[in-house]
Amino acid sequence: MSGGAHSEEPPRARRRAHARRCRRRLRRHRTRRGETAPQRYTIGLFGDVPYGAQGRAEYPALLGAINDSKVAFSLFDGDLKNGSDRCDDSLYTTSLAAFASLERPVAWVPGDNDWTDCHRASNGGYDPIERLDHERTLFASTDQEIAREDAEHVAREQANIAWLKDAFATAKAQDARAVLVVWQADPNFNNELALKDARSYDGYTAIVGELRGQTLAFAGQVVLVHGDSHYFKVDKPLLSPSGKVLANFTRVETFGSKNTQWVTAEVDPQDPNVFTFRPQIVPANAG
Repeated sequence: MSGGAHSEEPPRARRRAHARRCRRRLRRHRTRRGETAPQRYTIGLFGDVPYGAQGRAEYPALLGAINDSKVAFSLFDGDLKNGSDRCDDSLYTTSLAAFASLERPVAWVPGDNDWTDCHRASNGGYDPIERLDHERTLFASTDQEIAREDAEHVAREQANIAWLKDAFATAKAQDARAVLVVWQADPNFNNELALKDARSYDGYTAIVGELRGQTLAFAGQVVLVHGDSHYFKVDKPLLSPSGKVLANFTRVETFGSKNTQWVTAEVDPQDPNVFTFRPQIVPANAG
């Protein structure tokens, strides 16, 4: 890792300026009830790319397609690489440069391949927590630190739940029509992946329970966008207390892995559903 104030300051200043632009754009597109003719706009959704040599070759076409579409901004739902590529510093700087090539703001969340897999020999045998700290520092510099190992998981889960509560409280205070949540992991709703060992997915029980509870208490639409399993889908996997579909909740899983493609979320505050999701196929990456 490079050091020194002189080498660090320019990229950090660019990140802060980018964050300010993103916040301004997000504020501009907030949808509150009672406003006159709220603006329609489109969000780009992608993640789990680029994977391997093929994905890296196809990635510029995906980024170009997003630029050509003139989305308001994009959301990257995690995983800068596959689970076997290395976690060297160049991974993060190259990924940051790819995001910088987008003409409109992009918000990012880390994926497990970016840090938890980094202990593997094929990944370079790194300390996963150190790699997460490095990614956070490079992409979104913060003074907050989380303890290691078991305590790290507990603290992170508690922080995630607090973050969800705060987000929904803010949405209610603003009389927002919708909440869109982005994380990386596939929570395996209703064990749709048919995993035999519940320990493979029970780490999501608390956060999914909180998301369901917040959705039940929210009058508008709620969307969860995630990656991880690389299979594009839009569905309604949560149930209400009566056992019927939880009508105001929608899950969107983005493409990834061998499918270097993306998804658009068209936002129309006048539409009761608020969001319309469409798969976007980059011709050069298809077939």
